[in-house]
Amino acid sequence: MKYFLIVFLVGSLVAKAQEPAKKQNRFFYGVTISPNLTKMQFVDDQLNSAFKNNLKVGIGAGATVKYILSKHFFASGGIGYSIEKSEMTLDNYVSFDFLGPTSAQLINQYNFNWIDIPLSINFIINPKSKTQAFIGGGVVVRKLLSSRINLTSNRMDASTNRTVSATSEISTLDYFNSLNAFGTLTSVVQFLGKNNDVFTLSLSIHRNLFDLVKAKNSDPNALFDYGYQTTQLRLTNFSLNLSYLIH
Repeated sequence: MKYFLIVFLVGSLVAKAQEPAKKQNRFFYGVTISPNLTKMQFVDDQLNSAFKNNLKVGIGAGATVKYILSKHFFASGGIGYSIEKSEMTLDNYVSFDFLGPTSAQLINQYNFNWIDIPLSINFIINPKSKTQAFIGGGVVVRKLLSSRINLTSNRMDASTNRTVSATSEISTLDYFNSLNAFGTLTSVVQFLGKNNDVFTLSLSIHRNLFDLVKAKNSDPNALFDYGYQTTQLRLTNFSLNLSYLIH
């Protein structure tokens, strides 16, 4: 966390020290839509080696503000809402039900809903061009609003030689560090329009700075014992950001 704050402050000071841009309206306002993929890892190495992570597509959207600091630097921020999804699969899970213990496949589908406040400093590589490449870094302050785990167990019924599926949903999970911060790196291009509007296409990588810790589930109706375990999660999010900004 300290590292990203230092980078943010140093970037601001360097930008201010540069020759100021020509007098103009330095503020831009607009909207951003961000399809995303989320990679999830357990802090526990044994769980990581047992489970296979499958990336799932989520979506985010929000309002964006951009401020021109100098010819080469601009700051950006905003507020948005995002949905992130990920799936963890365990192929040799021992399932306990009325038939006794049987080997099964366990599929956990995670859904996270966040409020996001992104803050970043960006460096424009070629400021004289209408198509400007840039790189940036900063933090995203995030608040977890809600989460859900859909659990599915697929096991082979020896008596019928058929796969039997059972499902359960846990939607009342309590998380520590639900108010979190994600370090972020961004790059690609922005296109300057004829009417002082800006279209931005960028790729971002976000990584949580504090482990998201799922507390033990308190739902007595949960079908699987897995729902009762305390689990530490690390999330890495890859997003494609499409922004349109005007003065």
